[in-house]
Amino acid sequence: MIDAKIEGEEIIATPEAPQPKVVNLMDALRKSLDEVSKTKKRSARATPAPKSRRGKVSKFSARKRAS
Repeated sequence: MIDAKIEGEEIIATPEAPQPKVVNLMDALRKSLDEVSKTKKRSARATPAPKSRRGKVSKFSARKRAS
């Protein structure tokens, strides 16, 4: 650009790139967590299994292990 200016050529300035938006990550995280906590209900405590399933063994519990 300097050489072109010395030779008398017209210099056309290029537009500047837009500045990136700076985001405060902690504020964004808090806002996100607040939104999630408003929409989701707290989970209920673990309830015991129904009586019909008690005492039954899962078909996957007796798998052989690789040696």
